[in-house]
Amino acid sequence: MFSFTIFILSGVAIVVIVSAKWWELRKHESVWVLRMISKGDESFKILSHNATHLYSVYREKLEFLIKKQVPLHSKNIVNKTSSLVKQKLVEIKGDIRNTKILGSKNSEGISEFFKNMKNLEEEKAEAIKDMEKEKKSKLEEKKKKG
Repeated sequence: MFSFTIFILSGVAIVVIVSAKWWELRKHESVWVLRMISKGDESFKILSHNATHLYSVYREKLEFLIKKQVPLHSKNIVNKTSSLVKQKLVEIKGDIRNTKILGSKNSEGISEFFKNMKNLEEEKAEAIKDMEKEKKSKLEEKKKKG
């Protein structure tokens, strides 16, 4: 029913506009219907221009907000949240660093494995020095003989 009413009204509007234009062309007088349409057209142009201007201004502001401000604030919130969660976990479970769960540290702070590695490196270095001394002594003996 609603669409039928709109169809009838639009048909009547078309007939009125066409007949007003015909009257204007024939009598060379402007008809009030066409004057109202012309005034409305000027008002619509002004409104359209204002709407376009507002759209461009607010689009730039919204673009700045979405591209710059939202990521900045979201990173800030994520960092604060993660640090708060870590702090609360430490409060609830306690700090487990340097506890028996992870293994006790030696008084020097170096584990046995690394101490053994250090000793092995020192032994290798001494063995290499001894080999070099033997080579030098053999070369000297050959020079003396030769």
